[in-house]
Amino acid sequence: MKSYEVQIWEIVKRADRKARPWRVRWAVSGQRFEDMFRTKALAHSFRAELVQAANAGEPFDPATGRPVSEARTKNPTTWYAHSRAYVEMKWPRAAAKTRRSIVEALTSITVTLTRPAKRGRPTDALLREALYLYGLNPRRWSDEIPPEHAAALAWLETASLPVVELDSPAMVRRVLDSLCVRLDGKPAAASTVQRKRATFYNVLGYAVELELIASNPVDRVQWTAPEVAQSIDRRVVANPAQVASLLEAVKSLGKRADKVTAFFGCLLRGHAAFGSCGPTAGGLRPCRPVRRVRGRLRRPGGGQGFPVLRAREDRIPLGSPGARRHLAARWVALDR
Repeated sequence: MKSYEVQIWEIVKRADRKARPWRVRWAVSGQRFEDMFRTKALAHSFRAELVQAANAGEPFDPATGRPVSEARTKNPTTWYAHSRAYVEMKWPRAAAKTRRSIVEALTSITVTLTRPAKRGRPTDALLREALYLYGLNPRRWSDEIPPEHAAALAWLETASLPVVELDSPAMVRRVLDSLCVRLDGKPAAASTVQRKRATFYNVLGYAVELELIASNPVDRVQWTAPEVAQSIDRRVVANPAQVASLLEAVKSLGKRADKVTAFFGCLLRGHAAFGSCGPTAGGLRPCRPVRRVRGRLRRPGGGQGFPVLRAREDRIPLGSPGARRHLAARWVALDR
C-alpha cells in the first residue's frame, strides 16, 4: 500500500535527550513517525530527503513512513532469485517449447548479471549447466543436485546482482549486447536475439509488478535488435523441377488424382498467386487448401488457374495500404 499524504514538521531539539537530541517528525496517511539524530546537520539532511521525495510526488509506505524508492534500494532480491520466481510463475501455463525458451534466455542473462570479481567463480559452462538443469527448472528443484552443480548454484546466490541495479540503462545495455553473441563468439541469429530480449523484457516487467523497480528500464535504452532475415533457404524449398515431378507422380492415384493434384498444387505453387504477401514463403499451409470453395478459382481458357480473393469491405477496402496483408490473412481457399 502506498500513500501520497505526507506531512513533515520542523526539526526540534529535545532537552531530555543528550545523546541524540535532534528530532525529525513526519506523518504518512495520519500515521506519525519520528527519528532522532546526534547533530542538527544529520537531522536536516534526513528531513531534506523526505521533503525532496514528497515534492517529487513520490509515494510513501504507510507501514515504515519512508519513501517507496528507499525500500526498493534496500531490497536484497537478486536477479537469480527473481528469475526463479518468474519461472515458477510462468511454468504451469507455459507450453513445453515456451518453457525451454524461457530457461535458455534466463540462463544466458543470469550468467551475465553476476559480480565478476566474486571469488571462487565457477566456469561459465558449469554455471550454464547448473542453471539449465537445476537452478531454473522447477521440475527438478526437489531432486538431489550433484555436488559441483550445487556449489555453482550456491555461488550464484551470493554473486548474482540485485534487481535494483538493473534500473541503470548501462547495465541493461550490457545484457542486451551479451544476447547478440553466441558462446563461440560469433553473432547470434536475429530471431534468437529477439526471443531472448522478449524474455528479458517480460522478467523486468514482472519485477515492476512486484514493485522491485519503478519502471521497465528497457524502455529507456535506445537499443535496436538485429533484423530477422527474410530470405528463403533454397536447400529446404522444392525447385520447379521437383515440383513438376511431384505433381506428375500423383497423377497415378486414379480417381483421387485430380483432388490430390489440386491439393499439392496449392501447397507448392500458392506463392505464385499470393506473391510476397502469402502465408508462407513456399506456398500455403496444408490446412488451407482443404477448405476449398467451389467457384473461387478462375481458369481462363481451361489453362492454369488463379485464386479469387474476397476482402471484408467492412474492415478494409481493396487498394488501401495494408490490403495485401489483410487479404493474405483472410483469403478464401480454392477449388480445382
